[in-house]
Amino acid sequence: MEPDNALERLLEESVTNPGRRPDFYRVLPRYPLLVAGAVAADGTLLPRTMQGPDGTLLPIFTSAARVEQAFPPGTPCVTLPGAELFAALPEGTRAVLNPFAPFSKDLTARELEWLAGRAGPEAEPWLVPAGEQVLLGQPAERPEALLAALRALFRRRPAVAAGFLAQVAFPGAGEKPHAVIGLRLEGDGGFDALARDLGTVARAALPPGSVVDFVEVPAGSSSGIPGYLARQVPPFYQRG
Repeated sequence: MEPDNALERLLEESVTNPGRRPDFYRVLPRYPLLVAGAVAADGTLLPRTMQGPDGTLLPIFTSAARVEQAFPPGTPCVTLPGAELFAALPEGTRAVLNPFAPFSKDLTARELEWLAGRAGPEAEPWLVPAGEQVLLGQPAERPEALLAALRALFRRRPAVAAGFLAQVAFPGAGEKPHAVIGLRLEGDGGFDALARDLGTVARAALPPGSVVDFVEVPAGSSSGIPGYLARQVPPFYQRG
């Protein structure tokens, strides 16, 4: 089955290429979406729901053809821009985009919260406490799925000049070693502008429960984690 529109093509691509998921999430709130149901006299949305394995789900559709894959022809529908629809949903709602279609996606309560603008970014800045012991090296097994997804993302973000991989451990914290990704940025946009995209890609490309840190590597870095990445680690991505 071929996608009906640009959003469906983007959704189909993002299923196999996590690097495209930030673009999908960026377009989704601007796209007209369909919900089976009606609007009450007071403007309240009265949608039809479905029962999934873990409870009630709100089915959302990207075209009329997708609605007919889930409900009988002629089912009344409401069409709303994505951002308006997400803002109208009660907190804790869980949804599924295009149920029964080849290009389908669950939308968790957390995803719907930040699509509605009620939650923060998917990645947050962190600081290493003064005096904290830091062990740096290269992972025995490189997270190739994450690196491939990040390369795909970086090729669409001109501000990213280079990306570096290392493994970091904080012995005093009793945590297992985990990946750290360094970013060298140039031109417009800074780390904060990439935070949500980085988190989205990492969540999609890594196994559940995995941890990855992101740190900026300014040109000329000579100390700390940025210095190690800049001086001793060949980039896994470099803008052409």
